[in-house]
Parts: sequence; C-alpha cells; structure tokens
Amino acid sequence: MPTRADIHLGILAYLAMFARALFIVVVMGSCAAAQDPLIQQAAANSESFKGQLPDFVADKVIWRYLSESKPAIWRLQNRITAEVVYREGRESHQNVKMDDKAISGQKAAGSGVWSTGEFAAIQLDIFSRDTWAKFKDIGESVIAGRPARKFSYSVVDENSHWIIRGTRNAVRPAYRGSIWIDSEKAVLLRIEMEALNLPLSFSFDTAEMTVDYGVVRISDTEYHLPVKAENLACQRGTLYCSRNEVEFRNYKRFVVDSKVSAK
Repeated sequence: MPTRADIHLGILAYLAMFARALFIVVVMGSCAAAQDPLIQQAAANSESFKGQLPDFVADKVIWRYLSESKPAIWRLQNRITAEVVYREGRESHQNVKMDDKAISGQKAAGSGVWSTGEFAAIQLDIFSRDTWAKFKDIGESVIAGRPARKFSYSVVDENSHWIIRGTRNAVRPAYRGSIWIDSEKAVLLRIEMEALNLPLSFSFDTAEMTVDYGVVRISDTEYHLPVKAENLACQRGTLYCSRNEVEFRNYKRFVVDSKVSAK
C-alpha cells in the first residue's frame, strides 16, 4: 500500500497577501465578477466580515477516511479533534488529539489530509482582484434552506494562492469550482474547489475541497462562519484516496487569560 502522504490541503500563503490591503473586485473590467452586482456585494460583505470578526475559538472535529477501490469504499482511519483559534486575523490549532490521544499538529498533518484557511482566507481570496477568478452565472438554487445563486468559476495557476503539499514538494495549481451566494443576504454559503493539471511529478493527481458556511453565535452576536468542510486527495497512479469530513462546533470568544475561555 502506498505510504501515507504528508498533504496539507488549504490556503496557507496569505501572510504576504494579507499584510497589504486586499483588493476586492468592485470595478468594471475583464473579470466576470465585476459585471454581477450580487458578486460585488458578496465581495464587499466578505471584506467587511473579516474586519468585524472577533478573536474566537471553535472545536474542529475531523473524521478521516481511506479508500483503495473504485468505486470508493471508505474506511474510517481515525478521528481528530482540535481547538482552532482565530486571533488577529490568523488561524492556529491547539489541543490536537487523535482518537482522544494528544498529538502535535505536525503529526496530525503528516498522518493524512489536513486543512486550514476555512474561516476567512478562502472566501476573501475567491473575490480578491489578486486571484481574478472568472465567474459564470449558473442560475437560481437552494442550499441549506436558503435561496441562492450558483456561479461556476476558474482561477489560472499564475493567480492561485491554494498551496497543496505532497510528499516531496508543493504546488499552486489552477483550480475551478462553484460558489453559492445567498440571494437575499449576499453572503457566501458554499465554495467547492478542484485542482487542475497537477504536475506529473507531484504526489497527487486529485485534490478537492468544499466549505459550507452558516450563521453561528459568538457571545451575543451572529457571524457567518464555516460549519462543515470536506477534503479529498488521491495518490497519483493508484486507487489510494483520503477524505476528510470536518465539523466546526462550539464557537466562543477567545480571551487572553493564560487559557481559552467563553465570555
């Protein structure tokens, strides 16, 4: 059986990008986003959302599955739990456990699919002028009980900030997918991402990510944050695939007092 890959699916290369102002697509131009008022408003809301987010902590629960067949037959590999701390615009993991035994975040990432960036980076990036995603209106839809508009999109590799790490190297691939935007509130409800044209020298030939957003309450205020996610990666030339199902729970305000506590 192929060696378990050290894959880190997520958007990790934002330190430099977010150190400067993030340009959102709100002007006319060749990008399709600039031509649709709903995407313009969703982009503005995402930027505003980032500035309004308090420091918080949430429980992250990951069920990790493996398959070595086609069609896939998924077998539970392990269960990872962690506290995700969002502080001053950055994410970190603490109190990481695998099957209720404490481990380091590095060991968790090295034993299967691992993801970060769900809270702010992903939804900011898809609307960023730096990414210059090309959108196409697919039409009306319903998701999580909300009326929505669905858009397909694509991002070329020169503008990609999605880093996928394999066993020997990392790539920033072109990718495509779909987004669902709430028709009434102009907020992102779901994003799907699929890597394209992964190099033959890269460990994986398939990499996908989905994030679902919903309303969560922190203290007495409602915010639009991830509620679940899913990651998929398959080793090149094999039937060996890893899949994560992720849930985010128990959001609460992060208080600096030598420990994490609810306020």
